[in-house]
Amino acid sequence: MRILSFFSEGKSSVSKKNQAVLTILIIVIIVAFDYLMMGRTFIHEFPILLDGSTETVVEVQDDSVIEVLKTEIDDGTGRVVFRGLREGESDVEVTVYGKGGKYLTHSTTLYVHQSGIITMGGFIGTTNRFYIIGIETALFFVLAFIHRVVRCRNIAKKSMYSYSLVGNIGVALFLFACAALFVAISIRQGTSYYTLDIYHFAFYSIFILFAIFAFPVVILFSIYLMLSNVVLLKKEGFSPENCLCILLALVLILMTLIGPYIESLIKQEHLVSILRWRLANHVEVFFYAILCYLECILVSTIFCAERAGKYVPRRNKDYIIILGCGLKSNGELTPLLAGRADRAVWFAEKQKKETGNDIIFVASGGQGSDEPISEGEAIKKYLMEKGVDPAFILVDDKSVNTDENMKLSHEQILKNLGDRGMSEDTLINIAYSTTDYHVLRSGVIAENNGFKASGVGSKTKWYFHINALIREFVAILSAEKKVHIRNAILLLVYTIILFIISTSLGILS
Repeated sequence: MRILSFFSEGKSSVSKKNQAVLTILIIVIIVAFDYLMMGRTFIHEFPILLDGSTETVVEVQDDSVIEVLKTEIDDGTGRVVFRGLREGESDVEVTVYGKGGKYLTHSTTLYVHQSGIITMGGFIGTTNRFYIIGIETALFFVLAFIHRVVRCRNIAKKSMYSYSLVGNIGVALFLFACAALFVAISIRQGTSYYTLDIYHFAFYSIFILFAIFAFPVVILFSIYLMLSNVVLLKKEGFSPENCLCILLALVLILMTLIGPYIESLIKQEHLVSILRWRLANHVEVFFYAILCYLECILVSTIFCAERAGKYVPRRNKDYIIILGCGLKSNGELTPLLAGRADRAVWFAEKQKKETGNDIIFVASGGQGSDEPISEGEAIKKYLMEKGVDPAFILVDDKSVNTDENMKLSHEQILKNLGDRGMSEDTLINIAYSTTDYHVLRSGVIAENNGFKASGVGSKTKWYFHINALIREFVAILSAEKKVHIRNAILLLVYTIILFIISTSLGILS
């Protein structure tokens, strides 16, 4: 439990200061562990003939940099153990003699780092204990994923209506993919030789591999988006909002394909510089990084919106707000708004049956320029036709959007409490009824207006539902634009660091 509290937020038994100290201590322990495990020795292995291998001779060009501790031949494998003496590099030649004389010569360069770790083939060469860092990297992503999952759990305990929850689930999805990649690399490589550029390539290719594996899903999802949008346009007519699915489908497909297109443009040039090649590759990585981020947030948005829309609150509510969404020209409720009102009536009847408690309805919505009456009055009339007692109906007839729906409805509730001789501080339970795709954002808006409320979602037609979810996705990106811009900048910094490493170490990718 102590460990879990370190990963969690809120009232944790571990303060932020202690978390920072613990993090630094863990880093120090890891670095010390790496140094002890890798040590100042390097084991060079090479195949030999089982019959007739009699002697191994090792020549070191600079014996002030590196020395030979021992040589051995065992089960068809020759081994030479080297130890670093100081920072530098030295050519090494290993010669194996058999009964017929010299039959194998192997030359290489060993580089002794300042830390004492030895790599073969230069600074970015191989080392037979570098797999430890691979395991640690995989473990880091696994722990980071667990951290995000715990954070999501803590946020969800407070409220399921949270853009922070959407973002953290999206990041958790991405960290899960990273963890899976590095676990796969660690299993595949085992304890064999590693190169430093393997790790650069792994970090470099995370986003590309993510995009490749996600591409079939992106194609199928994009086809579904386009088909639903075509049906929506036929049923509801043309409007910019009704084209969001087609627009998103094109963005997903184009962003997935733009990376290879950039690379193909570079390869058409015969005399392209290595620096320009590296730059083009890392621009491709940045495009895929943004794509993967958007895909994770999209998946998280759909998941959270669907979860919130299907959730049925506890039957202990005192008030239920019905959010308006437009009227017919004759003042009657549109099917969408009628669905919200019907869902509120269903919830009230279910609560009355299970607990015996009545609920007060708040019909919320102002009058549009093309509407004969306010949405609030129209909803009240509809509820009365459904048998609801007018004494249990409050009306907000001023609001013009969801934010005002929540703000003005809450004011009506507080006023009603005063009329009933109750204090505004009285503990009350509020619900609201809206279309299923709209439940998540409405809950966030309610909390932004200073009160908590639980959503009841009404169903809508499939072709409208998916387009509305995409609209919610765009709304979430807009509402949290500062966070998303910050994350995009972090991805850009990540890409720049990879580019600097690639240029400094001479890695081609």
